[in-house]
Formats: sequence, C-alpha cells, structure tokens
Amino acid sequence: MSTDLKACEDELRGAYEFQKSLIDGSLDGIFATDHTGNIVVFNKGAEKIFGYTNEEVLGKLHVAELYPPGIGEKVKNDLESPEFGGVGSLKDYEITILTKGGHEVPVWLSASVIRKDEDVIGSIVIFRDLTRRKELEEKVLRSERLATLGRGIAYITHEIKNPLMAIGGFARQVIRSKNLDSKNKKKLRLIVDEIARLETFLADVTSITKVSQPEKFMSNINALIDELHSLMRHELQDKNITVVKSVDPAIPEIFFDLQQIRQVLINLIKNGIEAMRDGGELTLQTRLMDNWVEVVVADTGRGIVSEDLDRIFEPFFTSKERGTGLGLSISSRIVEDHGGTIRVEGGSGKGTRFVLRLPVR
Repeated sequence: MSTDLKACEDELRGAYEFQKSLIDGSLDGIFATDHTGNIVVFNKGAEKIFGYTNEEVLGKLHVAELYPPGIGEKVKNDLESPEFGGVGSLKDYEITILTKGGHEVPVWLSASVIRKDEDVIGSIVIFRDLTRRKELEEKVLRSERLATLGRGIAYITHEIKNPLMAIGGFARQVIRSKNLDSKNKKKLRLIVDEIARLETFLADVTSITKVSQPEKFMSNINALIDELHSLMRHELQDKNITVVKSVDPAIPEIFFDLQQIRQVLINLIKNGIEAMRDGGELTLQTRLMDNWVEVVVADTGRGIVSEDLDRIFEPFFTSKERGTGLGLSISSRIVEDHGGTIRVEGGSGKGTRFVLRLPVR
C-alpha cells in the first residue's frame, strides 16, 4: 500500500510539474487570480510583458493594478457580460495593460472565470503583446496610403507641370522687355517667383513617387555624421546653433544606402535648424543598442504639440508656414525600406528628438 501511495504521489507531483512547465514555458502571458482579485499565478511570459518579477506580484498586486485606470473595471464588467464569448469568458478581446514602468501596451486577451460548484474561486487570463502587430499594421496602411497618393500625384503633376512651364516661360520673356514699366515689371517678377515656388513644390511632391529601393553597401554611419557636421558647420554657426556630437566608436560598418540615409539625416538636421530661430543646441549622437544602430538628432527648439506627434510622418502634414509636409514622410519610407524604424519624441516647448534605428546584420 505504501508503495502504491508513493507511486501516486510521484505521479501527482509529475503532473503538477508538467503543468507548471507548460504555463511557465508559454510564449503568451498567463496570470491567475483568486476570488478577491489577488494574483496567484504569474508566468515568465507575463514577467516579460509587464516588467514585473514573479516575486513582485504574487500575493502583493491586485489584478486592477495591471491595467490603466478604469480598464480593470471594464474587463471585469465585460467578463460578466454575454457579449464577448459568453458569461464568465472573454475571447479575442483587445485591451491595454499597464507595465511596471507605466507604459501602456496593447494586448490580445482571453479570460475565464474559475468556479467550484456555483462559487467563483478565481480567474485565469491569457494575453499576447500586440505592439509589433500594431506597428506592422500601421506600416502597411502607411505604405498603401503612399502608393495611392503617389498615383494621384503622378497624374496631377503631369497635368499642372506643362502649362506651368509655359506660363513661366512667357512671363520670363515679357519681363525682359525694354518697354515694360517698373510697376508691371514688379507684378511679372512676382508671377515668376510664385511659378518658381510651385515648380519646386511639384518637384518635392513628385519625389514621393520616386523613392527607389535602397542600394545597400557596407558603410560607416559615424563617418556620415562627421561629414554632415562639416558640411553644415557654417550654416549652424551663422544661426547661433551649438552642436553636441557624440559617436560610439564601437559601431561596426552596416549595410545601408548612403545617399538615402544622407537625405534622411539632412532633412532631420534642417528641421532642427528651422525649429531654433533664435539659436540653440543640436545633438547628433550614434550608439549601439543590441542589434541596432541608433542615430539621434535632437534640437532645443519650439517642439511639436502633443496632438501632432502621431501625425508627424503623414504625407502633407506640416506645421511650417511654407512646408510641403513630405520630408518626414519620405524619410520614414526610406528608413522602413532599410528594415529600420524612426520615431519622434518631445512636446510643445520641449524641443524635438528623432531616433533613427538601422539593423546590424
């Protein structure tokens, strides 16, 4: 009998360890609560997404603390509703969780209430980080918008360019006439200037349809930063802008299209210069972060209002009086074609900081 008892205990212990390994080894986050909402299970997937360790959570955190304010109550109410998979369960449910660092992360969630007889004894929640999927969805949408926009732009510029060139040509001929009085010559000069501005605008707009696939070669990003600093040194000095340059010597050569990335960085630097009309400080920094090379271009200018930060890379969106709103959109497309990312940080009156990331192969 004692032998059989020992065998049963070993079998139960083995089953328990197997189930524990399944939960801990899951790529998805899993946590369980007791009937009061206190967390009693918190696997490694949950640790990775939330940033908490198992020891920081078990018996110490209430489930409501894992959600932004008001979201925990919403999940509880929806769990009791029949609309999201039946009473006591949630299926394919998108919600936002709150990490230890205070960041909100979109997740796909499934949950079930655990009952014994008719009493609720707890709940189990399985969730998956949707950050990467959301980024890919946004990338696809942006590419589709740019493709559609490109086709429309190609047609519009073709229809405008030829008559505009004719008008500009005739205006330039007339302005050289000796019989023209100064008043009319001034008007014609204004017409010529505005036509030149429109021609430049059309050239900028057309460029969005002609961003070719990058031709990548092994190049040194630090050397490119040094080159651009030297190239724009006098313009920066004239505008009373101090440059703080910091390059990481440990950065290896990486594959990128030198001309395209030069175009991106010049655009970011010029944006910084335009944002500091009364002078300021421009930061140019490179650093190696895991398998990424990061290039930071930051200014101490007027900054970007918070509601514009999410739209800054949209085609034709601009806060400049005479901007086309295409520079950052084209830059974003170039960086994405390199397999990298570009993000903006800042706020009104806080300056602007762009972080460009390129992969290390």
